[in-house]
Amino acid sequence: MPPSPPKVEEPEISEIKKDVVKDTIPLSSEKKSTVKIPSLSALKTKITTQLKAENSNTKKNGSSKDHKEPFNRKDLDKVWQAYLENRKEAGKDQEVMVLKDPYELDDIKVTLKLSNDVLKITFDIIKSDLQGYLREKLKNSKIVIEAVVEEIANEDMIYTNKEKFEHLAKKHPALKELQEKLGLDPDY
Repeated sequence: MPPSPPKVEEPEISEIKKDVVKDTIPLSSEKKSTVKIPSLSALKTKITTQLKAENSNTKKNGSSKDHKEPFNRKDLDKVWQAYLENRKEAGKDQEVMVLKDPYELDDIKVTLKLSNDVLKITFDIIKSDLQGYLREKLKNSKIVIEAVVEEIANEDMIYTNKEKFEHLAKKHPALKELQEKLGLDPDY
C-alpha cells in the first residue's frame, strides 16, 4: 500500500471570513483620491529647466557631446584606411569597392566619388556606420559624408586586335613604323 499523504489542517471557514473582512475597506468610509495630471506647458517648462541645468553642468565640467576637433586629409586617410581594412577583414567586398573610390575633403564634408549607381546603393547602406566611425575616431561630431555618382567618359571600347593596335599606335607612333618595316598584320 502506498503511504498516505500527510494531513493538512484546513482553516475553518469562519476564520477565513474574518481575515477577508479585516482586509476590506467599507465602501461608505472610502475616500476618493484624484490624480493630478500636469499640463503640457508645465511639463515643457520642467523639461526645459532640466535640460538647461544639464547643459550648464556639462559646460562647467568641460565635457560636451559636440566634439569639433580639427583634422586634415592625412588624419582622414589614416582613419579611412583603417575602416577599409576592417571591412576587408569582415569579408565585405562590395563595401571595400566603395571605400576604394576617390573622395574629397572640404572642411568637415567628405564627398565620395562613385563610378555607378550600384555602388551608391552600397554606400547608402554603410553611410551611417562609416560616418559614426569617422566622427568617433577623428573626434569631430560635425563630419558629414555624402556620395556623388560621376559619369565616366565613355570612350569607344577596344575589342579586336586591330583596335588594340591602333590605340597603342596613337600612344606610341614607333609601333606603326615597326609594323610597316616588319610587315606585320595586327589581326593575327
